Amino acid sequence: MNLRAGTVMSMLHTATGQVFAAWLPPKVAEHYIAREAGDAAVVTHTLPPEPDLRTRDELLAAIRADGMARALGNPLPGIDALSVPVFDHTGHVVAAITCIGPAGLFDARLDGDIAHPMRACADAISQRLGYRRPVV
Repeated sequence: MNLRAGTVMSMLHTATGQVFAAWLPPKVAEHYIAREAGDAAVVTHTLPPEPDLRTRDELLAAIRADGMARALGNPLPGIDALSVPVFDHTGHVVAAITCIGPAGLFDARLDGDIAHPMRACADAISQRLGYRRPVV
């Protein structure tokens, strides 16, 4: 499966958007979430209901802890996705690598056969961009 170049992904309702919502500075992420909410009033299709703030904060914290976002059948029923962040030399998220596929055939486990090479790829690109993972 693939998406058309230039497709804009929902910040809260797609794995790609959730990666940016989780790792962008909070005020920047909030700007785009609010802008999307305003745009949704003009768009003819309906977005799934936005999670409440507590749920959103918990969701984004879990994504940061997992190092990856996952969308199961959202926004498209029957289509699952995994997305990982790519960081630059300053530690800012600059891209997301996302894999999507039909739910019955796509391994959407956070520790599955798709997730591991995605993480490795994102880490390799981040390192080439000068990112060094903080020592914890």
